[in-house]
Amino acid sequence: MELVNASLPQVLSDLAKKVQRNILIFNHVTYTVNNLSVKGVTLEEAFSLLLKGTPFTFLLKDNVYLIGDGRNLRP
Repeated sequence: MELVNASLPQVLSDLAKKVQRNILIFNHVTYTVNNLSVKGVTLEEAFSLLLKGTPFTFLLKDNVYLIGDGRNLRP
């Protein structure tokens, strides 16, 4: 998958759709991905790389990936 100047929520959503996984992205998740080229990585590895250096993280709960900051992902 290759993208240029795409919003972070759109990139995360596109990746999840590509591997047919459910995703919920909280509305405050904003950033722009300048350039992305991923091949041969798991969805979780891609999420980790994309979210590195941001205040956001992800959690898999009930077969849905939740993406937001730590406050939103607390039990």
